[in-house]
Amino acid sequence: MSFHNDKGITLLPLILMVVVFGALIGVGTGVIKQRVQKKQHLMAAETMTSAMQSIISWSIENGALPIWGDNTPDADIDEFCEIVKKTDDPWHQGFVYIYAGELTPGTGGGICGKTGTGISAAGTSNIAFVIVSPGQDRTVTSTPGASGVYAGTMTLSLADITSVVTLEQLRNTMGCFSSTRGRLSLLNTDLPDACAGQVYEATLFAEGGVPAGTSPFYTWTHTISATWITGITPLDTHLTFQGTPVSIGTETFDVTVTDADGNMFVRRFALDVISCGTGPDPVSQWDFDEGGGPVVRDGAGSNDGTLNGDVSWSSDTPDGTGTSLSFDGNGDSVSVPDHDSIRLTDELTLSAWVKESVSHRYAKIISRRLGRYFYFLGVDNGRPYGGIGDGTVYEVTGKSLLMSRDLWNHLTFAYNDTQDTMYMHFAGTERPSTVPQNLPPTPGIDVSIGADSQGASNFFIGTIDSIAVYDAALSSTAIRQLYESHTHPDRVAAYDFNGDADDASGSGHDGSISGAVWVPDRSGNPNGALTFDGNDYVLVGDHADLRFDQRLTITAWIKESTHRSYAKLLSRRSGSYFYFLGVDNGRPYGGIGNGSNFTVTRKSIDMPLDQWHFIAFVYDSPGNSMHIYYDGILDETAVSTSLPTMAGVDLSIGADAQGSGNFFEGLIDGVAIYDQALTVEEIRESY
Repeated sequence: MSFHNDKGITLLPLILMVVVFGALIGVGTGVIKQRVQKKQHLMAAETMTSAMQSIISWSIENGALPIWGDNTPDADIDEFCEIVKKTDDPWHQGFVYIYAGELTPGTGGGICGKTGTGISAAGTSNIAFVIVSPGQDRTVTSTPGASGVYAGTMTLSLADITSVVTLEQLRNTMGCFSSTRGRLSLLNTDLPDACAGQVYEATLFAEGGVPAGTSPFYTWTHTISATWITGITPLDTHLTFQGTPVSIGTETFDVTVTDADGNMFVRRFALDVISCGTGPDPVSQWDFDEGGGPVVRDGAGSNDGTLNGDVSWSSDTPDGTGTSLSFDGNGDSVSVPDHDSIRLTDELTLSAWVKESVSHRYAKIISRRLGRYFYFLGVDNGRPYGGIGDGTVYEVTGKSLLMSRDLWNHLTFAYNDTQDTMYMHFAGTERPSTVPQNLPPTPGIDVSIGADSQGASNFFIGTIDSIAVYDAALSSTAIRQLYESHTHPDRVAAYDFNGDADDASGSGHDGSISGAVWVPDRSGNPNGALTFDGNDYVLVGDHADLRFDQRLTITAWIKESTHRSYAKLLSRRSGSYFYFLGVDNGRPYGGIGNGSNFTVTRKSIDMPLDQWHFIAFVYDSPGNSMHIYYDGILDETAVSTSLPTMAGVDLSIGADAQGSGNFFEGLIDGVAIYDQALTVEEIRESY
């Protein structure tokens, strides 16, 4: 490997590494020797990784790479001796650290202020630094032995263990685009499908970086060339576009977001325009709305099922209507006799709503299996997955995101033989997997719901509703429509502040205004928001609807004019009993207290003053979690505290403790309260 520098590099025999992506290279003459060398190489890499963490922490605090001094710890220039614990490789040789001098302290701008360096190697330019272990040959070929600044080209032996990190990787790993906001990025990884002949609208969200001081906070550019996309609108932190596609096809384009410091993030999107129509009908669908009895009816075909074990009926459903089935995991299942309509081959989709109460291995929601022949949708230790087997060879999808226990989740597994793919859809994410084998029809196998192997094993524990089986691989748009058809979180109370403090949810929890003044809202509508000057509030009388103990979501649009400590946007408090959403010195947070213990979320990122932002707090006792959202960005905190119902306590907006302290100063609009723990997807839809 050859390194070239036209500005000068610094070499020194010490360890440092931030991102390891170099190969471990070593050649042995025998099996035992190879194993020893491999172990030593791995030890060297582990040592580099350990030092990496120390250097990252130091660099984040100082905005520059550490330097090397005289090998004597002191308070001036010996950063390495202070922060790196182990300086030798497994062969007891000192590591060599090669770094770009322009990234060190005192060079102006630090790491975040630089866009390039003078070090290049093996076709890679703008290298921040290189770490070299002399390896088993105990030399670093052609490398000067003393620390110092050098220019030119040097060659390293292939026996050396070399790791390289570029300036871009260092900047991204450090999150140095902004010390409070983190790395600039786009939240969207893909786009929902568009339907030919139907109006389409999508929004791309940016986060992190260094936003501009005034709106719009980011600069957006794109390579969209489709003539049907006519409305492209850059907003504060997002870009929207809309139009009506005429024909099916795929539109591929790049979107670039740039922050105030010139940092850029680019992502390529492929927008599929499909023929939606009414979509394929399921071959079987069990909604479990019978409410009792030993039989579940197939609403799409003739494949009725029979309850086995202690399966019980439940009124708990995703949309609050009808009934569902509860499974205790002890021999419970629903058996559906074999029929040619469910002997699926070329394509299939399995969808279901599930609420898991206990997680365990390989639990099946719906399965048709005999030995290694199968198709199924299941949950493995809380992570949704699916699979197919042809009798000899089988494939399962990668495990999806972790489900929240005791909450309704929509799961969909799709298989497409023509494309040799299968997909696991959950919470707006799609996990694709390659599947080369076919799925034969294989008669004589019953379908099991809540269990595997025709009701013999891998039992599910929890509640299941609305299972559907399709003989087609549904599109992402069709799957989203299935999800949206069952879930509509209802607000317990809502305050749009459109000229009054009445409850917009229709629940009758109207508020009374004390001191707050009407101003235009974020869209410029007159009398559409309230401004609070530091001693104002809105008071809502106590009601059983507002006494939460299991789940809670609070959302609000705010525009803070002055940072205050512990300012409350919405609070229901009596002493050390409380739940709230607030802003502490510009950082959104939320919390709960039960009289003896309390838990608050970590403070979120800093909010700029005099700008509208969307804030949300989610409490989920069964899921043991609290979440704080800032403009769609999620943070999470574990919960060890329960929430009492607190009878006789009024709710305050813009203040704490029934309007008696911790006042907010700024504008508030669009306050909503839910008795559910909204999901990430639901929060982003509200935003």
